[in-house]
Amino acid sequence: MDIEGAELEALKGAKSLITQADMDLAICLYHKPRDIFEIPRLISTFGSYSYYLRLYGHYGMDLVMYAIKNS
Repeated sequence: MDIEGAELEALKGAKSLITQADMDLAICLYHKPRDIFEIPRLISTFGSYSYYLRLYGHYGMDLVMYAIKNS
């Protein structure tokens, strides 16, 4: 999910779909500084996930968090 800073709001709106579909997530965290804290906190309310960060660019740009659903 890379929707230019609207990731948190989109996740809030998609909560029921994400929990019902039991899906893994890949979400950009670099648009807003608070996203690196607030997005994982929100996803933790969706169920049990393992979290991984990967930096694809320089200086914190293109930081992606992977939330993999635990079985």
